Amino acid sequence: MTISKTIHYSLGTSMDKRFERKYKILSQYKKDISKEFDTIFKTDEEKAIANIALEVSSRLLFEYLKEEAEYGR
Repeated sequence: MTISKTIHYSLGTSMDKRFERKYKILSQYKKDISKEFDTIFKTDEEKAIANIALEVSSRLLFEYLKEEAEYGR
């Protein structure tokens, strides 16, 4: 009677881990930029517009990073 053992190796990082890592980077980026908005913009209207622009650019950047992680570029 022979006992055999199968070992599975996977190279690289899973897609979920790549998404998570890129999301953390993006979240830190948004947090850092939002702090700077308080010193750069003086009125509430300017801050609101800047926050909208930050949200839009963050979503676009996340979509780009997501595709990059998905296709392994």
